[in-house]
Amino acid sequence: MMYKADANESPYRLSETRMTELFARIAETGLNCYPQNHDAVKSGLARYTGLAQESFICGNGSDELIALTVLALARGGKVAVPAPTFGMYAICAENFGGKAVAFPCDANLDLDLKAFADFANAQGADITVLCSPNNPTGQAFPREAVERFIGEVKGVVVLDEAYSEFSNTSCIELIQKYSNLVVLRTLSKAFGMAGVRFGYLTAGEALLARVEAVRPIYNLGVMPLLAAEVALSDVSYMKETVNKIIAERERMEARLEKFANIKAKKSATNFILLRGLADEKELADLFAKAGVAVRTYREPELAGCVRVTVGEPAQNNIVLRVLEAYDAKCSG
Repeated sequence: MMYKADANESPYRLSETRMTELFARIAETGLNCYPQNHDAVKSGLARYTGLAQESFICGNGSDELIALTVLALARGGKVAVPAPTFGMYAICAENFGGKAVAFPCDANLDLDLKAFADFANAQGADITVLCSPNNPTGQAFPREAVERFIGEVKGVVVLDEAYSEFSNTSCIELIQKYSNLVVLRTLSKAFGMAGVRFGYLTAGEALLARVEAVRPIYNLGVMPLLAAEVALSDVSYMKETVNKIIAERERMEARLEKFANIKAKKSATNFILLRGLADEKELADLFAKAGVAVRTYREPELAGCVRVTVGEPAQNNIVLRVLEAYDAKCSG
């Protein structure tokens, strides 16, 4: 069986106790009726984030919420994105008759926030996207820098915090201070709920109303709503699994520092971007032979790069053995 280290999924599912609870809740609820509303899960989100219950829109994964945000706030307009970053923003901009304008990261794949803000303003961007931490680079931005960035950008800032739990940083409460801010999050990563497809969005009242106006009434079914509600009732378990992943990430990074022919971008996520590879296709083939799927790229700025998910210790040991073999081969 292939080990999937290509999609940044958590190796940990819900605890057995919560899985049993979820199945019981589904059996009690039945599936013959449409979901009534999102109030119960919004209550869980309010407890988790400290924001008001009415501050949220729930969606079928972050992908749906990205699409709704672009549709509501930038249809036919410009969406400014770093290069590289999560590709769905550019896809949605094009799908809704607009244009994605890309600002390049530097040679180390770091993003200059001041220069990016100036670029977005010069372009007249309707939406400016900042993923913190960024996918695929793993870079997280200090809170002070993010807040300064939000204040400098003239249009709407979409702050994607899909991986925020792995960085121990968040700016989600800034939606109460900045009327041009939208924050997106997901339960797919830290909560280990990628198969459920549940994301959430928060913003000030005016922007929230515009996105809510284009949300389909039954965009989430009974099962994802119940699954999200159960997951949010056990935040301590999520934090426990996140701490395990962070510990493994740090162990892998320490090992990677010893390789002469592989550079690892410092990560604040549940993945590591490998850089400076002489032949990334050869490395991907070595992984495939070892039963490991990894993420490769076509973008020019990611030439010589491969991304690997941080899994459980045994899975990570397989990844490290492949990298050790590749490094030895490159050294001759």
